[in-house]
Amino acid sequence: MKTIASYPDTRDLHRYLNRRASRSNDAVKEVTVTPVANPGSYFSARIAVEYRGGRSERLFFKDLSHSYKSKNDITARRDREIHVYRDILEDLDLGTAALVDIHNDDPNGRCWLFLEDLTGTIIQDANDDLGFLAASWLAALQGSFLDRAEQLVSDEHLVQHNAAFFAAPVENALGQVRDRAPSSGAQLSEICSTYEKVVDLLAGQPRTFVHGGFIPWHVIVDTATSPPRVSAIDWELAAAGSPLYDLAYFSHWANPQAQERMYAAYRTAAVANGVIVPSDTDMRQILAAVKLYRTIAWLAQSAAQNYSATKVAKLVRRAARLSHAARA
Repeated sequence: MKTIASYPDTRDLHRYLNRRASRSNDAVKEVTVTPVANPGSYFSARIAVEYRGGRSERLFFKDLSHSYKSKNDITARRDREIHVYRDILEDLDLGTAALVDIHNDDPNGRCWLFLEDLTGTIIQDANDDLGFLAASWLAALQGSFLDRAEQLVSDEHLVQHNAAFFAAPVENALGQVRDRAPSSGAQLSEICSTYEKVVDLLAGQPRTFVHGGFIPWHVIVDTATSPPRVSAIDWELAAAGSPLYDLAYFSHWANPQAQERMYAAYRTAAVANGVIVPSDTDMRQILAAVKLYRTIAWLAQSAAQNYSATKVAKLVRRAARLSHAARA
């Protein structure tokens, strides 16, 4: 069997693919493993497999056994992503990658996820038309969960966007701002003194299925299909939460003009998919509240991300603007 790879466990990977092929009385002839250039938290690769029986297969491989980045609850994140692909997305026609196989019973602790190898473009710029397609797709996703709020809230694998979730980063953010940008500490303390109202607002939102990490480079769009196929990837932060959480997070990466177009695209698609959208005033307040939470969460990671005092101060000023908008 010919091998073109740089993955350290290539032989084990090949043995597993051979065992998988043997289920259909076939065997692997050749495997080409192409590591993804920017894999994110886990080793990922595109795998091309040729079988002795004549067929070929292209897979997307993700090694969930360990993370390149230091993360809390890595086991929960791994189990959550598997749960989403296996139990939630599998029967929905939303364009997400099809689950091909899971290898999660290895005595060596390996956890491998095999998905459909998607074609298309990862969104690099939230300001272009692909960003508006992503916003519309969110409404289609939420339209698939109109009557499943109770099921989502009781799902033990999903993150629950409740009051505890939104309040969690506050103390850490206050401490890290005092350490890294002392002159901004008083301003953040003032913001946090009224943040409880923001927590109540966000925790009181209706529940839907939330991606949780819906940023441009977690979305692949294939414009060669009609309509374009939108596929969200990396579901390790999937949650039950506000319908506007993902939209707020995604729009953070867009300029103000693009944000307005994004919100309009989402609203139009939401109506088409039966998703209830708040009034424009209420929608903007909720979006600001989510962005305020995200900003406080980033401040809580100041040390881990090695933010400079200048960047910390900039984030605190942003939090002040969002705090005003979230309490309007």
